[in-house]
Amino acid sequence: MITDTIPDQLKLDFALWTTRAIKELIMREFNICIGRRAIGNYLSNWGFTPQKPKKRAYEQSSSKVEKLLE
Repeated sequence: MITDTIPDQLKLDFALWTTRAIKELIMREFNICIGRRAIGNYLSNWGFTPQKPKKRAYEQSSSKVEKLLE
Protein backbone atom coordinates (compact mmCIF):
# COMPACT_ATOMS: atom_id res chain seq x y z
CA MET A 1 0.00 0.00 0.00
CA ILE A 2 2.74 2.46 0.87
CA THR A 3 4.73 1.92 -2.31
CA ASP A 4 1.83 2.46 -4.71
CA THR A 5 -0.07 5.29 -3.03
CA ILE A 6 0.36 8.42 -0.98
CA PRO A 7 -1.41 8.86 2.36
CA ASP A 8 -3.88 11.36 0.92
CA GLN A 9 -5.14 8.74 -1.55
CA LEU A 10 -5.98 6.48 1.39
CA LYS A 11 -7.82 9.32 3.16
CA LEU A 12 -5.12 9.87 5.77
CA ASP A 13 -4.28 13.39 6.96
CA PHE A 14 -0.65 13.24 5.87
CA ALA A 15 1.16 14.47 2.76
CA LEU A 16 4.06 12.01 3.02
CA TRP A 17 4.58 8.56 4.46
CA THR A 18 5.83 8.92 8.02
CA THR A 19 5.88 6.41 10.84
CA ARG A 20 2.80 8.20 12.25
CA ALA A 21 0.96 7.83 8.95
CA ILE A 22 1.87 4.15 8.69
CA LYS A 23 0.84 3.58 12.31
CA GLU A 24 -2.60 5.06 11.60
CA LEU A 25 -2.92 2.98 8.42
CA ILE A 26 -2.06 -0.26 10.27
CA MET A 27 -4.51 0.60 13.04
CA ARG A 28 -7.29 1.39 10.57
CA GLU A 29 -6.75 -1.60 8.26
CA PHE A 30 -5.74 -4.32 10.75
CA ASN A 31 -6.77 -2.96 14.16
CA ILE A 32 -3.23 -3.57 15.45
CA CYS A 33 -1.34 -1.02 17.54
CA ILE A 34 2.39 -0.97 16.76
CA GLY A 35 4.84 1.56 18.15
CA ARG A 36 6.40 4.11 15.82
CA ARG A 37 9.89 2.87 16.66
CA ALA A 38 8.92 -0.70 15.73
CA ILE A 39 7.44 0.57 12.46
CA GLY A 40 10.70 2.41 11.75
CA ASN A 41 12.68 -0.77 12.46
CA TYR A 42 10.47 -2.82 10.14
CA LEU A 43 10.77 -0.22 7.38
CA SER A 44 14.55 -0.13 7.77
CA ASN A 45 14.77 -3.93 7.61
CA TRP A 46 12.66 -3.92 4.46
CA GLY A 47 14.93 -1.39 2.77
CA PHE A 48 12.85 1.75 3.25
CA THR A 49 15.03 4.62 4.40
CA PRO A 50 14.22 8.20 5.36
CA GLN A 51 14.52 10.53 2.39
CA LYS A 52 15.14 14.25 2.35
CA PRO A 53 12.64 16.25 0.33
CA LYS A 54 13.89 17.31 -3.06
CA LYS A 55 15.01 20.90 -3.13
CA ARG A 56 12.87 23.32 -5.04
CA ALA A 57 14.39 24.27 -8.37
CA TYR A 58 15.57 27.85 -8.32
CA GLU A 59 14.40 28.27 -11.92
CA GLN A 60 10.86 27.29 -10.93
CA SER A 61 8.22 29.78 -11.96
CA SER A 62 5.58 29.95 -9.23
CA SER A 63 2.99 31.38 -11.63
CA LYS A 64 3.45 28.44 -14.01
CA VAL A 65 3.23 25.98 -11.12
CA GLU A 66 -0.04 27.55 -9.95
CA LYS A 67 -1.43 27.38 -13.48
CA LEU A 68 -0.43 23.71 -13.74
CA LEU A 69 -2.05 22.88 -10.41
CA GLU A 70 -5.29 24.54 -11.42
